[in-house]
Amino acid sequence: MPHMYSKEKVNLCSAVKKDKEKACYWLKKSIHLSKELNAKYIILHPDVPKKCSKEKGREVLEKHIKDNMNLLKKNQMFLIENMPSKDYCISNVEEMKEFLKKFDKSKVGCVWDIAHSYFVMKDRFLQFPKVLEKSIKEIHICDFGKNGEDHLVLSKGIMNIKKIGNSIKKFKVPLILEIKPENIDDISNSRKILKKYF
Repeated sequence: MPHMYSKEKVNLCSAVKKDKEKACYWLKKSIHLSKELNAKYIILHPDVPKKCSKEKGREVLEKHIKDNMNLLKKNQMFLIENMPSKDYCISNVEEMKEFLKKFDKSKVGCVWDIAHSYFVMKDRFLQFPKVLEKSIKEIHICDFGKNGEDHLVLSKGIMNIKKIGNSIKKFKVPLILEIKPENIDDISNSRKILKKYF
């Protein structure tokens, strides 16, 4: 499953008027492009709130989603990704669970980014898939370091792939390998590890 990322800096959780307008513009543009590409999911990052509290930032994000819900095709969904630090509006399982309650489950789900959940929840990070099993529509996997290094090639960090594998196997959703390879062998070796455990 190919993924596209925008380099455009957009904050979906900012209370600043210019930021809201820019986020609205790019969200509509992303939805339009997703239709042309026949993409099923539009992944949203709940950013660090700007000029507001985390609670207010989540309200801003909620409004962006609800204001644009009618633009989605019948089979399309917004997916909210858990973020890598507590500074962001949605990072842990409790925040994600509460936020998703505000929407129709057929239109808004979530992405489980394994590294992000580890950075925020530490030893509790495998609670994320247990609590949100029915809401998770996509999983992002990479290895990671104890000091917050992210998107490492599999086997190059501290991730216990065998332990995580037991939590992932029950999911019938896309598993996205998010790594920064230095060469083609890094990609090949990471794929071999995925095949071994999944």
